[in-house]
Amino acid sequence: MFLKYSCCIIILTISHLLKVLRYLKVPFTYLKKSFLEKKRAKSVKLKGINNYFSNKGLLTNVLVDVIGNNNEIIIGSNTIIRNTLIYLRGDNHRLYLGQNCYFGEGELWMEDRYGSLLIHENTTIERGHLAVTEPYSKLEIKKDCMLARHVEIRTGDSHSILDLETGKRINRAANVTLEEHVWVGAHAKILKGVTVGHNSVIGTASIVTKSVPPHSVVAGIPSRVVRTNIDWKRERIY
Repeated sequence: MFLKYSCCIIILTISHLLKVLRYLKVPFTYLKKSFLEKKRAKSVKLKGINNYFSNKGLLTNVLVDVIGNNNEIIIGSNTIIRNTLIYLRGDNHRLYLGQNCYFGEGELWMEDRYGSLLIHENTTIERGHLAVTEPYSKLEIKKDCMLARHVEIRTGDSHSILDLETGKRINRAANVTLEEHVWVGAHAKILKGVTVGHNSVIGTASIVTKSVPPHSVVAGIPSRVVRTNIDWKRERIY
């Protein structure tokens, strides 16, 4: 009997709340949007001054962890990010994901200052570790690229290698660029200073240390060109 009355009270309470909302003319679309924005933003931690975070996509199980100043994170509309750590340390970084992107799992990692990590529209990444380290470094993935699982791309080595005679560092960071419509196979690694030409394919488990010409397939450790004059499509053609 008590359970029956309790259910009635709950139903009446909800019904009363709905009537009040209608009377106040509160749009339900606004309530839904506010709930989603809260859900999307609940794992965003910004520490510092003038940090900017704009999300027009959908984040699920994502932690945004920023410590520094004047950093900018922009996520475009219809972009989906899941199971990902967005980690920024330092100042004046820019992280951008354009419209209709997908990042399924992994890390977007930036350190030091004035770094750029740019992923342009219609690019999909199943699982990856993308790292920008050292001042003024840039990692750019242009439109309509497709990266498989466990792909790693770095602009630097994170640690220093020194010349014994001079004591100077010999492994400075260098920018990495994937031009439009590049396919990167699973477990591939693309290292500092590499530009991958448009419409190219990186073979599974390759380690890419030198730039790749457009319309080429590279494979191996270290990778080498195994075929030229190619193109590729996401769809299987029978």
